[in-house]
Amino acid sequence: MIEGNPVLDEEGFQDYVIRLLCHALIDRVPEQALPELLDEIENIYRYYLTAPPARALQQPSRVLQVKIGRRFERPTFPLSEE
Repeated sequence: MIEGNPVLDEEGFQDYVIRLLCHALIDRVPEQALPELLDEIENIYRYYLTAPPARALQQPSRVLQVKIGRRFERPTFPLSEE
């Protein structure tokens, strides 16, 4: 929770700042670029509107039984700096 603002949590505040920066950038775009900007924003909007929701990675469903063996020291190999 952001101190002094009970409505915005930290993620909400970051989203708010990003939207604010986007609006500031759009406001600075030259007029001749506005049609292209509109097309690009529409493409982004449609992409994220129709994108399937992200799926969480599934945990492996298999459990392996293991047996602890003996310990040994691995050999070291000298590296030459070239």
